[in-house]
Amino acid sequence: MKPMSIVLLWGYLIILLLGYSLAGWLLAAFQVSWLIWSVTFLVTLHLIRSGPAAIALSSSWVIGLISLAAVMKAWTPVWNSQLPHEHAQLWAQGLLLIWFGAIGLVVLLAFAPQLLARSLKLSTNQVIYGLVILIWTAMAIGRSFY
Repeated sequence: MKPMSIVLLWGYLIILLLGYSLAGWLLAAFQVSWLIWSVTFLVTLHLIRSGPAAIALSSSWVIGLISLAAVMKAWTPVWNSQLPHEHAQLWAQGLLLIWFGAIGLVVLLAFAPQLLARSLKLSTNQVIYGLVILIWTAMAIGRSFY
């Protein structure tokens, strides 16, 4: 493998690690229930196993969570829980930014198994297990940082 492709591969994995750590932190900061955590874990598992075919389902889950946050005017207590009421435009922009980031992570994770299996010359099952461990650990780390 060429040195440049190794750097890109590590960069890809670091983006996934940091992105899903932030996702875990956000879920903890928004104080979501264990049901939402559980479904999120199942959706990521399905996304890793199914690849790009699961982008629509995963994106629907993200849209549902963002819609629920918008309807409930939810915001994290860490970042001023009165923000939706005092600065609605800023709050809406924050939710939009979270939505864009989450959809970006969904797309990156959807293509990760193919990319890693091809680049690292590993079996698909090895890559799937490794990604599940990486993503779930990253989310747990993000939750623990909260």
